[in-house]
Amino acid sequence: MNTIEKMVMTDITKKNTLMFISFSISLIMAMAKTIAVQDISKGIFYGGELLAFTLLYLIFQKLVKNLYFSHTLALFQSIYF
Repeated sequence: MNTIEKMVMTDITKKNTLMFISFSISLIMAMAKTIAVQDISKGIFYGGELLAFTLLYLIFQKLVKNLYFSHTLALFQSIYF
């Protein structure tokens, strides 16, 4: 693997991590809001989605080393929303 390919892989990995962090923060805030307004069922849903999202991230980053996490995220969002 040459230097340019390494730079591209590093850039994509950083972007995937940034996307994971921003989406996780939004899920945590949504879960906190639903729990604050006493809507526990939606809070559980958001918590489950956060857990599934975290597992997907770990699988794609550590086990598969797939760079298409962002595409999987888009598919994941279209299924749930």
